[in-house]
Amino acid sequence: MRISTFDDLKQLFIEGGIEIKATENGKIVMRTLIQPDGDVTMHIAEEIPDDAVHQDHLKKTREKITSISIFISLLNSAGFFSVVPAAFFSITS
Repeated sequence: MRISTFDDLKQLFIEGGIEIKATENGKIVMRTLIQPDGDVTMHIAEEIPDDAVHQDHLKKTREKITSISIFISLLNSAGFFSVVPAAFFSITS
């Protein structure tokens, strides 16, 4: 797992969220959006994706949320942020 970068924070806070997509046979079958307020929404295609694709997508989503949480915690400790959505911490626990 890599720790989030400023690009991740730019996506999250300036562009409105971080999008994670899973594809199967060239089609998007799962899409997760992590929003700055801590909301995480997931959309799944009508045809349920293969279990391996599903599990990989969940793993990538979990890793991204964890890396964002770690990075924001580091910035918090340095005094850069004073408010961080609580959902980031509850999802990773």
